[in-house]
Amino acid sequence: MTAAELMDSLCWTSPVRTMLRRALATVLCVEAAEVSALYWLWLVKQGDGFQRLCQVTNGAQERKFKTGTQSVAVAMAAEVRSAAIAVQPRTRAH
Repeated sequence: MTAAELMDSLCWTSPVRTMLRRALATVLCVEAAEVSALYWLWLVKQGDGFQRLCQVTNGAQERKFKTGTQSVAVAMAAEVRSAAIAVQPRTRAH
């Protein structure tokens, strides 16, 4: 069963179905018909509810990294600097 089928079976009104489909698309960047209902329900449960999945501050996706996603970029930049890569500027095109 897809998330779209689940929404169609549980929601009585069109505006609610539309809101849920847009909400899923916002979080997962895919249409509800492309996602398993079980996966969507699991994701919402793991994120402590749908509202928390969408929040920026104290949001569920923020908790995937203890120090935030910026720490990944900072650590990668530190490794690149420590590798002492020499970059030769190009003076002319070949």
